[in-house]
Amino acid sequence: MMTPLPLSKSCWLTLSVLFASLILQAQVPDVSCGSSSNPSFINIPDRPLAGCVEGIEDLNTAATLTANISGIPAEATILDIEVSLDIQHTWVGDLTILLEAPDGSTVPLLSGPGASTSTGCGDSSDLGSESADFNPTSFSTITFSTFGATDAESMGAASGGASEICAIESCDFFPNADGLSLAGTANFTGTQVNDLASLFAQQDGLNGTWTIYVHDGGGGDVGTLDDFSICITHDIIVQEPAGTFCTPSNNAGPVNIPDRAVAGCIDGIPDLAEATQVTAFVTSIPPGSEVTDISVSIDIQHTWVGDLTILLQAPDGSTLPLVSGAGADTETGCGDSSDLGSESADFNPTSYSTITFSAAGISDPELMGSGTGGTSIICDLESCDFFPNGDGINLGATTNFAGLQVSSFEQLYDLGDGLNGVWRLIVHDGGGGDVGVVEDFELCITHQPTGPPPPSGTACFDSDNETPQNIPDRPVGGCIDGIPDLNDALAVTGTVSEVPEDVTITDIS
Repeated sequence: MMTPLPLSKSCWLTLSVLFASLILQAQVPDVSCGSSSNPSFINIPDRPLAGCVEGIEDLNTAATLTANISGIPAEATILDIEVSLDIQHTWVGDLTILLEAPDGSTVPLLSGPGASTSTGCGDSSDLGSESADFNPTSFSTITFSTFGATDAESMGAASGGASEICAIESCDFFPNADGLSLAGTANFTGTQVNDLASLFAQQDGLNGTWTIYVHDGGGGDVGTLDDFSICITHDIIVQEPAGTFCTPSNNAGPVNIPDRAVAGCIDGIPDLAEATQVTAFVTSIPPGSEVTDISVSIDIQHTWVGDLTILLQAPDGSTLPLVSGAGADTETGCGDSSDLGSESADFNPTSYSTITFSAAGISDPELMGSGTGGTSIICDLESCDFFPNGDGINLGATTNFAGLQVSSFEQLYDLGDGLNGVWRLIVHDGGGGDVGVVEDFELCITHQPTGPPPPSGTACFDSDNETPQNIPDRPVGGCIDGIPDLNDALAVTGTVSEVPEDVTITDIS
């Protein structure tokens, strides 16, 4: 039996064992990639009828390529899936692109970007280029991933419909199915899923043959598919100990907040595709954890804070409005005119303000800027530690919003380890004329185990002898170093028990 020893008690043998909770280290992330092996480009079949249709009427009318993935271990945690296509087409708004996993799970990556209706022809910008006889002379590389910087639905919007897309805008996208349903597609036998992150739970089930489908839903413009590749980043993530763990966003640099295209202001977000989205990937929450706090800190610059609506979206789609049109008195009011950070004369950011939101925040974001009089940098003159306030915003009316609106951080706590995954910071500018940039953001989550705390401390165990034992004296005179025969020594035993499994021994005395 484990018994702490009183200070006054003597014993012939005491074994003290210090133990603490075992903390395992994560292995280095690895990447498994596969690419198509077609010897040359393949044509994307043109729609034989005039006009356009969004989606895919028959999967057999799409161009297809396959690639094989191997090497993902069974215990791996999937961190990212990235798909790249080398493609040429003279009207990007014609295209619908699907990615099919080995088990048939199918993610729509893109569907008629820029099309406002199901029969709209979408954006007319080019991918790559072609000769006068319709042969490709160059290909554009477009990439889709969990952490893509740009909404696929906005592909071509920056080019004005007259240029090669990737020559003037980022071609690093996150998927957007734009409401596409494959349920009515002939010869589709798979299962539609909403995003790449929905595939992560398959782990080593992602080994196998992947298929890309490219469909042309508009008659008259043609294109070709050169090749495609897929890379899956995976890790063996072991549970972190309890505490607060912070995750930075994944963006490689500052991300512009698209300015509202028309004059005047609007409160809320008419279309989620018009907003900037920046992502962070959380892996630190063990199963069975109790989440006790969530906070997000945003490094941001904008010249009219009242233009902004900022949302935080959890991996399951739960979406918390953090601020919406600070200082706006009406749905069309332009709100407070104070600045976040500063910019140069040519509209490039020269400094950023850090604004933080948490349940314990001390200021109402609806009052953001009210202490500056509308003429100064907010965080220079007032606290930038806020609690969320969506000011009555209703995301149910927002086009392309498919999540669940929540009103507080506390509503996210119950998700526990469901908070692992892709988080999105969504920033929308609802006022024309003033511009801004998101530099990055950091998400911090505090959690603790829900069961009893792991044992730690010092445990002492007595020797088994009931009475004192004599140490045999050496039978001859003189001294010798060491033990000639172990049978000449006194042996006293002690039994150690009740040391829990999965502990780290830090000392024995």
